[in-house]
Amino acid sequence: MCKEFIRNLNPDRIKKEAFAIHRKVGAFSTRWHRHRKHQLLYAEGGVLYFKTKQLTYVLPARFAAWIPSKSYHQIYSASPGLLLRVLYFEPEPEEGLFFQRLNVFSVSDLAREMILETESWRLSDKTDEIEATFFKAIKLLVQKWGEKPLPVTLPIPKHPRLREVTDHITRNLAEPLKVGTIAAAFGFSERTLMRLFQKELALPFTRYLKVARIIKALELLTKPGASVTETAFQVGYESLGSFSNMFQQIVGVRPSEYLNSKNREDEFH
Repeated sequence: MCKEFIRNLNPDRIKKEAFAIHRKVGAFSTRWHRHRKHQLLYAEGGVLYFKTKQLTYVLPARFAAWIPSKSYHQIYSASPGLLLRVLYFEPEPEEGLFFQRLNVFSVSDLAREMILETESWRLSDKTDEIEATFFKAIKLLVQKWGEKPLPVTLPIPKHPRLREVTDHITRNLAEPLKVGTIAAAFGFSERTLMRLFQKELALPFTRYLKVARIIKALELLTKPGASVTETAFQVGYESLGSFSNMFQQIVGVRPSEYLNSKNREDEFH
C-alpha cells in the first residue's frame, strides 16, 4: 500500500504550499516523472538511488537531496527496511540559483530532527502559521546544509557497448578489475576504452571505478551487522587503509565514522 501510494503520488494535486510524506516503503521503484514542486529527499534504513537522464545519484544514510522543480527523475531502492521522508515546496518568485540546482548533501543532527518534526503534520490538516513558518525555515536552511555537496554520482553512458562495460563493472566490484582485461573482454583496445570513458562520461576509467566501489560500499554499510573490513573486501580493496582513504576522499568522513552515524540513526527507530 505504501509503495503504491508513493508511486501514484502527484504532489502538484495537493493544495498545500509545503508538506511532508513519511512512509516505510522498503525496496521500491517509481516511474520516470516530474512535478512543479521542489522536493527534499531523505531516507533512513537503507540506501536510496535516484536518476536523471544524465546521472545516477546515491543517497546513503545521513544524506539528503534537493530535487528542483520540473526535474525529470526516477527514485528506487533495494533496501527492504527503507523509510522514505520527502518534503515538497511550492516554487516561489525570484528564488536563488541554489533552488534551481540538484544537490546531495550531508544531514546534521539538527537538520534530521527538523525533517522528522514534519511528520507531526498530516496532509489532511489545515496549514496553520506554525506549520507554514517551520517549512519555510527548513527551505531557507537547505541552502546552508547544501554548502558541501556529496560528489557520489555516476554518469549514465548512452553508448550501448560502454553501458555493457559499466554494467559489468557494477556487477563485479569485488574483483580486481583492470582496464586492459575489461577492454579485451568487450572487444576494445585499452586505449580505445579509456578514450570512450573520457568522451562519453567525462571521467577516466579509474575514477569511475573508484566512485562505483564507494557507492556500493555505502549500500553495504547500511546492512545490519555491517563491518568496515568486510565491506572493503566486498568492493575490491585488499588494503583497509586504501579503502578508508578513498572513502573519506569521496564521502568526506571515514567509513567507521559513517557506520557509527548510521548505527546512531538506527537507535532512533
